[in-house]
Amino acid sequence: MEYNRRKCAQGNQKRRRGTLKTEKNRRRKKILVLAGSVICVAVLVIVWKMAGRKDTETAGSSDKPEVTMTVDLFPGFEGEEAEKVLEGDLSNPEVLLEYAGSYDGVFYEDGGDQEKEDVFSLILTNIAEDTLEVMQLWIEDEKGETYHFQVSALPSGGTVLAQELEGKTFRKDAEYKVVGDNFGFLETDTELSVLDTEEKDGKIYVTNQGENTVNGVQIIYKNWLGGYAYPGGIAYRISLGEIPAGETQEITSEHYKDGASKITGMKKTQEPEGEENGESTD
Repeated sequence: MEYNRRKCAQGNQKRRRGTLKTEKNRRRKKILVLAGSVICVAVLVIVWKMAGRKDTETAGSSDKPEVTMTVDLFPGFEGEEAEKVLEGDLSNPEVLLEYAGSYDGVFYEDGGDQEKEDVFSLILTNIAEDTLEVMQLWIEDEKGETYHFQVSALPSGGTVLAQELEGKTFRKDAEYKVVGDNFGFLETDTELSVLDTEEKDGKIYVTNQGENTVNGVQIIYKNWLGGYAYPGGIAYRISLGEIPAGETQEITSEHYKDGASKITGMKKTQEPEGEENGESTD
């Protein structure tokens, strides 16, 4: 009898242990499920916040250009990748010759802004760290005719629609090749670092934040479509006389248009007599 009672007690103990283990396992599973749910919710919250932050940054940053194919930046341009149209490459790998073709619309290169059709045009991008002060490019067709292009004051990261300087026509059946080019980049002048520029209401304001008078400055601007798109290789230069310390000069210019022009450089230069606040092109 005593033996049977012991066996029975041992069996009850085993059952209780099994029950306790089962309850512990259930609790452990509940805890794991709860922890997993908390982690999932936390991850979703983080992702949601990051997405909201990215949307806010995108909406609040008007200076950031949209991701767009450069061939689509200039309405009126129709062409193909340059390597399919032209034979030869540029001598400077920091300027990309991307597309070649024809353009219908404003002819910018002579400063007259008149409408023209089928103008031989190129799309180029400056991937150098410095502003491209001037670039000249010569292309020749199978008949020996030469086509001349010039790009001035194209900032780093900027893309330009450069038109043949005389507005010559692009022929789809022609054979074109690059026959010459040259490049010059705008060097940084520390003396000009004290000058602040502001573009507002169709005017340019230049303020000398330094302690000394600054003499002989050119403000350079280009036609602008927003973002990094600049129609026309042409640039406009405004020559300034002296700018005393702490003073601001207000500038108006014939070709400068609010929202359609943008300053792309400044240069220290010798001011020609009688040309203060005068405008020139290149």
